[in-house]
Amino acid sequence: MKIKFQFKLLLAFIGLIFLIIIPLLYLVNAKISSVSESNIEKSLRISEKVFEKHEEFRRQSASSAAESLLASQASIRAILGSTSTSSDDLFGDSPPAAAQTAGLQTTNETLFSSIESFELYQAHPIFIFTDAKGTLLLTKVSPKTVGLDLSALPVVREALMGNAAVSYWGSLDTKLNSLPLLPKTAQPTLYEVFAKPLVFGDSSVKGVMLVGFPITIQDLQEIKNISQSEIAFISAGNIYATSLDLKLNLNDLIKPTDTQLLHFTHDAEEFIGLPSPLKDSDSSIQTTTLIFKSKTKELLVYSDLKKILNIIGAIASAIAIFLAFLLSAEVSKAVRALMRGAKEIQAGNLNYLVEIKTKDEFADLGESFNKMSEGLREKESIKKTFKRYVSPKVVNSLLSDENKLKLGGDKRDLVIFFSDIAGFTTISEALSPEGTIDFLNQYLSEMAKIIEASEGVVDKFIGDAIMAYWIDPLSKKKNSLLACSAALEQQKMIVRLKEKWSDNPILCNVDARIGIHSGEVIIGNIGSEERMDYTIIGDNVNTASRLESINKHYGTSILISESVANEIKDSFILRDLDLIKVVGKKNPIRIYELLGNIQDAKTETTEMLKLFSAALQNYREGNFLAAQAGFQHIKSLHTKDFLCELYLTRCSALISNPPLHWDGVYQAKAK
Repeated sequence: MKIKFQFKLLLAFIGLIFLIIIPLLYLVNAKISSVSESNIEKSLRISEKVFEKHEEFRRQSASSAAESLLASQASIRAILGSTSTSSDDLFGDSPPAAAQTAGLQTTNETLFSSIESFELYQAHPIFIFTDAKGTLLLTKVSPKTVGLDLSALPVVREALMGNAAVSYWGSLDTKLNSLPLLPKTAQPTLYEVFAKPLVFGDSSVKGVMLVGFPITIQDLQEIKNISQSEIAFISAGNIYATSLDLKLNLNDLIKPTDTQLLHFTHDAEEFIGLPSPLKDSDSSIQTTTLIFKSKTKELLVYSDLKKILNIIGAIASAIAIFLAFLLSAEVSKAVRALMRGAKEIQAGNLNYLVEIKTKDEFADLGESFNKMSEGLREKESIKKTFKRYVSPKVVNSLLSDENKLKLGGDKRDLVIFFSDIAGFTTISEALSPEGTIDFLNQYLSEMAKIIEASEGVVDKFIGDAIMAYWIDPLSKKKNSLLACSAALEQQKMIVRLKEKWSDNPILCNVDARIGIHSGEVIIGNIGSEERMDYTIIGDNVNTASRLESINKHYGTSILISESVANEIKDSFILRDLDLIKVVGKKNPIRIYELLGNIQDAKTETTEMLKLFSAALQNYREGNFLAAQAGFQHIKSLHTKDFLCELYLTRCSALISNPPLHWDGVYQAKAK
């Protein structure tokens, strides 16, 4: 089913409109989302600071209370002062274990009676005293338990070094639950534990006091009220405390060292969170604070702006679509007129003229179309005359540029091709004039088709000879490959023609010789103002012609020059033949025989070429005896190799009369 151009044009306009408006709205919405995320991140950073300040205030309060307790209770100072000294006696003997345990029990009872009524002790579910070695003197969870070594706990170890320390203990941690330090709770509870080194007298650490308070929902709610952000504590997939009832495992979203913003969805509401691993913990499992905020609610602030933008976009789209409809109708009308004209031209009516009444570029286009029709009428007349005599490529090139119809030419680097029928004089003498013309027409027609099919240009027919060239300006290598492929295809075609002429004893033995060379030539119109020929001339054209004729001397079918061989050596089977001097050239040129495509190479042919190359190398280096032996060996394997006969004759002559100066170029001496 065909779709009208007007409908396509309208669709194109509508698509263009939406291509502009929709991305614009998308970018605006994306910018709003980006601004929202930026505001949320700033808010989360502030909330993180609020939480840190909140916890720091609690630690300072606990530290001040500990200082007051220590300052007001001389009995505590006395107990810690006595336990901080060595328990060894003056003679170096250690008291028995029973005596040590009894002493710790006495210390425990004294401490308990001294502090049990103090607010600091009563207000904190975790309250612990150790001596200067980290030995447990008192724990609120189990007041009568003493003697445990707590020095392995990082928070205790740090305090024993004289530094206040902070840690976080989770009620679900099995390591800590093995010690009587944490109170039993029904729900997972996270405690912030503050360790205060007790220093007095000689300024040495006499012991450590640890106070811990749970991080409760009330604490989180207080932070939320200040920062307007939610907060949660997560460890090993467990949420210890949260200001929002979450129903997903946030631990799956948080990596152990993650400090980047993360996105998650809860109850169809999108959140942005800032995870922050707690800096110190005696737990074997990393605990992380997550401060998060609803992006969905944040975007509600911009909802009115987005609605206005969407309405403006919809109105602009409707107006643009209406204008697009009017424009497409006018354009479609002009296009239909041009289309009718094109159909008339296609049908051969070169006298048809289009009429467009609009005062715009379409009117100019209609005028140009009419001028084109006039030009086509003129060129068609020229084509009908020339196409029977000149290559269609040349005709099209001449008609595309009027300047090319004048005398003159340009220098171009081309591949030149010459072919000739071997023994044509004998053939023409044996045939009648009509038979000769019929034979030539069949032969030249097939050969020309092959050249033109391979992008070549048939320059002219010279009797039975064909002169052609390849002119692709972008690739000399491509020209050489195409020319050589065409030459091989022509040899195959000759085989097929001979099969067709098998009943004719004269034509069934027809052969052709081909020469291919590349180089700079002059291409253009040669002749007079009244009569001119578009052709190529130059020394390289003459060289290609001589290569064709030299085939007769070497008994070959296709000879190519070294310039062509260098371009095609990776694609075709070549045999290095000789160095020859061509009339008009001072230096000798190297010639090669083109044998076939490299993918068709047979082992027998490859081995023969290796032997021939080795013998030819000896010949060029002046080792004539070795060359003679090499060529003789090839002859024994390939009895019909005419080239071996030729080089054996040369070697015999050179051995009999060695040259004074040998340059590899053979010149027969006159008898």
